[in-house]
Amino acid sequence: IGKALGTHRFMTFHPPISEAVLSAFPDADLLYGKPMPVGAARAALSEGNAAGSRVCWLIDTQERLGQYGALADELGVELRIAFEIDVGLHRGGFAEPEALSEALRALPAHKRLRCEGVMAYEAHAPHIPGLFGGPAKALAQASERAAAFVARLDADQRSILNIGGSKTALLHHGGAANEVSMG
Repeated sequence: IGKALGTHRFMTFHPPISEAVLSAFPDADLLYGKPMPVGAARAALSEGNAAGSRVCWLIDTQERLGQYGALADELGVELRIAFEIDVGLHRGGFAEPEALSEALRALPAHKRLRCEGVMAYEAHAPHIPGLFGGPAKALAQASERAAAFVARLDADQRSILNIGGSKTALLHHGGAANEVSMG
């Protein structure tokens, strides 16, 4: 799929799959699609299987930001991170743009963490009944919310502006996102 689409970017959800992708594709750039417990990140990084600079770890809370900052210091490595943002699914992540701003203000205290961007997931959109505006309205609202979060990022923190899932990836045209995920 990556070859057909001309991309080397992958989203994975489990460390064993991530290790396999990184091994099979030497130029792979991987974004975790769910926040990993810091212990799982420590294990992957300590074993040398995470290919460090090719992995972007997902951060969903201030607490996890602190944990990953401490992990990076402990291991003496720089970690790429992206923030999970809530654009309507309410499964986790930073719920409001101001909460993301607070995390971004805390970032300089974690010298070994580098913000690559945000990941939004709007899997709820295709299931919104017409009575409530239907999928098109939900998708537009999710995109609008994503743009409000992206506006909080500095220009050098926008390499990953991920939105979309398998059911919505082909519905995005323009907007704040620079990549969609599908499987």
